[in-house]
Amino acid sequence: MSNIINQIKRTILVVEDEIINQEILKEILGSQYDIITATNGLEAIHELTTSIRPISLIMLDLNMPTMDGIEFLNKIKEYNIKSIPIIVITSEADMELSSLELGATDFIKKPYDMPEIIKARVNKAIELFENKLIISQAERDELTQVYNKNFFKEYVKKLDEYNPNIDMDLNVLDIENFQIINEIYGKEKSDEIIKYIADELKRYVKKFDGIVGRLEEDYFIMYHKHIENYANLIKEFYALLEEKYGITGVNFKLGIYEIKDKDIETDIRINRAKLVCDHISNTSQTHYLVYNDSDQKDSLLHEQLVYDFPTSLKNREFSIYYQPKYNVEKDKYYISSSEALVRWNHSKYGMISPGIFIGLLEERGLIRELDKYVWEEAIKDLATWKREGIKIVPVSLNVSRIDLLDDSIVSIFADLVKKYDVDSKYIYLEITESACNNNMNQLINTIEKLRALGFKIEIDDFGAGYSSLNVLTTIPFDVLKLDMLFVRGMANNKTLKMIEIVAEIAKYLDVVLVAEGVETLDQLNQLREYGYQVIQGYYFSKPLKKEEFYNLLGGKNDNN
Repeated sequence: MSNIINQIKRTILVVEDEIINQEILKEILGSQYDIITATNGLEAIHELTTSIRPISLIMLDLNMPTMDGIEFLNKIKEYNIKSIPIIVITSEADMELSSLELGATDFIKKPYDMPEIIKARVNKAIELFENKLIISQAERDELTQVYNKNFFKEYVKKLDEYNPNIDMDLNVLDIENFQIINEIYGKEKSDEIIKYIADELKRYVKKFDGIVGRLEEDYFIMYHKHIENYANLIKEFYALLEEKYGITGVNFKLGIYEIKDKDIETDIRINRAKLVCDHISNTSQTHYLVYNDSDQKDSLLHEQLVYDFPTSLKNREFSIYYQPKYNVEKDKYYISSSEALVRWNHSKYGMISPGIFIGLLEERGLIRELDKYVWEEAIKDLATWKREGIKIVPVSLNVSRIDLLDDSIVSIFADLVKKYDVDSKYIYLEITESACNNNMNQLINTIEKLRALGFKIEIDDFGAGYSSLNVLTTIPFDVLKLDMLFVRGMANNKTLKMIEIVAEIAKYLDVVLVAEGVETLDQLNQLREYGYQVIQGYYFSKPLKKEEFYNLLGGKNDNN
């Protein structure tokens, strides 16, 4: 450290009203340090709060006019500058203890008759101070250099202390699919990207006098002045990643906790922001949510649902519903297939929305158990209807991204159709476009094995993800289903053009084209005009209980 001190001149603030004493200290220390002076405590505070140069040490006389040294030691507690070491200089030996109790680092007696000892004490005080600064680097996340959680919390306290009447927000940002970047680009590139995101977050919150911390591997925390609209933040980050790295398969989720009561502990604020962040489902078109008191009740419900899930599955509280899909290529429409959907009729809470429990089970790593249950129940229903003489139609089964990472998925489906004696051609496996961002080589290998066994592959929610064309050119598939948001936006001419383009692509690729979410005759007619072959939606039918769908199939035998 002494070598560093010799190479770089530090600045010392001498607070002393006697000019002769200022000059003596300049003579002793001036060759090694830059010396600035103040004649009383008020002038010293002005220097500390306005100086561009960082001050490494304060040498403080106790007896001064206007504001003496004791008043100064008490006053600087109100400022964020008390970490600078202070050496008290006075002829009053009995003031040593009280000076140290008020925060002084060391004590030098007047007159200044031992220059070498003064130099040694000054050097030691600055060395200890700078070592402390080096140690403080442990308060930052090593990779991103934003604050770690503990120091972030301390800084929040300081910001609240200095800004008691300013409205603030605490946010949690989740880079939802960041593991995909790890898999595709490797650790070195993913580290570069996470550092880039951290730097951009710091740049963003700086506009709102904020700070950034790292909560977990792909979670960041932010604290800053209140912002009314966060839509631009999310859009900006999507654009930044795409522009700089060409990455489009990562989802950002932002949980926002608006600070109403600054007496609430920072840990609670973080938990509330993370709570609403985690509530944003993978398929949601909303990328940010603001916490409200009902979210706490929702959280308790979610924990109860997770706890009850194994028992509910065992007790068969989950039911399969079927939403028919109609072929509309000719004037006489008929059911050409269906989609198997799951509903949870909880023994205590009644019907639970899939919008709640699907994302929750995915988050908690339980979705595979439910998926397997749905697959078997649907294939079992096909076998039952076949035995009873109903001419069955194919059924689409949802396959999550987690399912696709399971090496045994091929054997699972092969075993199920064998067990229930159902031809695999009646099974369409719906894979969401976003799921196609998993390990591409493994995904293609799995799909090719499934298709070789006769299963059909259906790309679901096409257009909702961020790598649509890449999916079409790399993934082998048989059916393309347009995301329902395009159908809802058909009043927009640009959306209509996109719907038409997708139809042309499907025709070129020679795959079946499905539109879901169709609710009106106008939507149906427009989609037929563009060449959409299969329609799913409330215009034809809501999802039906299996008994209702069984009856509907029985009444349509002549069309199959």
